[in-house]
Amino acid sequence: MAILALGVLLAAFLLGLVLGGPYIRLLRRMRMGKQVRREGPPSHLITKQGMVTMGGVLFIFVVSVLWLLVLFALPTAQRDDFLPQTIVPIATLLAVGILGFIDDYVNVVYGFGIRGRHKLVWQAIVAVAAALYIQRHFNITVLNVPSAGDVEEAVREVWWSANSDSAITYRKRLGVFARPSVGVVVQSLLQPDTAGVMFTRNPITGADERMIEASWGLGEAVVSGRVIPDSFRVARSGEVLSSRAGLKRFAIRSAADGGTVDVDVAADLVESLCLSDAQLQALSDLAADCERVYGPERDIEWAFAGGQLYLLQCRALTTSAGAAAPAAAKAPEVLAESLLRVPLLSNLPEADRDAIAGLFTPRTFAPGETVTKEGADAAAFYLIESGTATVTVGGEFRRTLGAGEHFGEIALIDGGSRSATVTADGELACQGITLWDFQPLVQRNPTMAWTLLQTLAGMLRQAGEAPNPH
Repeated sequence: MAILALGVLLAAFLLGLVLGGPYIRLLRRMRMGKQVRREGPPSHLITKQGMVTMGGVLFIFVVSVLWLLVLFALPTAQRDDFLPQTIVPIATLLAVGILGFIDDYVNVVYGFGIRGRHKLVWQAIVAVAAALYIQRHFNITVLNVPSAGDVEEAVREVWWSANSDSAITYRKRLGVFARPSVGVVVQSLLQPDTAGVMFTRNPITGADERMIEASWGLGEAVVSGRVIPDSFRVARSGEVLSSRAGLKRFAIRSAADGGTVDVDVAADLVESLCLSDAQLQALSDLAADCERVYGPERDIEWAFAGGQLYLLQCRALTTSAGAAAPAAAKAPEVLAESLLRVPLLSNLPEADRDAIAGLFTPRTFAPGETVTKEGADAAAFYLIESGTATVTVGGEFRRTLGAGEHFGEIALIDGGSRSATVTADGELACQGITLWDFQPLVQRNPTMAWTLLQTLAGMLRQAGEAPNPH
């Protein structure tokens, strides 16, 4: 899958080169644009004399179409692996292409743009910002936790999202393979009329203006990209520079028994602006307050509920911070006993198994949720407490796992790629442990390490037997 992802990127680049010439000739025939800036090399002026390059448009089109074709051509079972391996580089390349298009457009309409020697620097800044923004969103948000007693489980779910196969795969592609640190914020959930995000500086053009995106209901619809939000540009003075209605066919609302539901929006509101001028002024004032207190260039999440504006989150545009997660609560004694059925751990003395059992954390998966993904990088091992899960290899059924069974133990040793996909049939309750917790314990205990080494040697001698998914 990694080779396929690399092939898509390379093919997009080559197609851009092949189509570049015909594209420029088409622009010339259509008499689009005007002479490009004269600071470029002579060959640039000769090739595109009297013509705006608009290279960003070509690049955006080629990359987007090719990526989408490959994504939808893949079997459903492989899309979850292809997406995390390509979304960051694809989005980064698109961000660079969009900046190039905007620069060319401004040059045509207004006669100026980014100087050639500065353009590459700005494109690199935009690329890094896009990559960091996407990286942040690999960790999950749990909405509408129904009671105080459920908060602990929700916090653990957020912590564990950093150990998902997609998050591990993504960090490995960046050369970052260390214990993840995730800070969790617990807030009262509002019942907003409108909500969304605001950047105190335009993250696309770098213009000194507020960029606001908004939709009906909870802001999750905006940050998850499930609707086309309303978009606003507001000057520091509070003047509304532009407003564009989105397509908001539904709103995300709180469900009575916890979680959220999608509620259809009235037909007359689907393409109506969801913020008034007064609300935009209030957001502009909030942006000024946040910059005064927290510093310039902020990424803000906000909501209007009952006529009141609420600040939900304020962070730097390109900074992602995290805090170390507390150690997991000690697992019950039955968990230590169940480790006897795990071949890798079966030869350890009782005291060592008890120590390992104390590092497990409860983890629950929804029906149909992918627990591990074939080919994805891994860092977690699971014991099933209740429910069943289906194991597939290459999309073909291999077996069903049930209570008392396990999968993924080899990930505790090498953090390598998964050999199979494991999918929850119904609600699946597991106990999980990551290599970040397991390895320090082994490193402090040479006797345990030697026993594991002997066990692995024995497993290699029996390599002809069908392996468990790891």
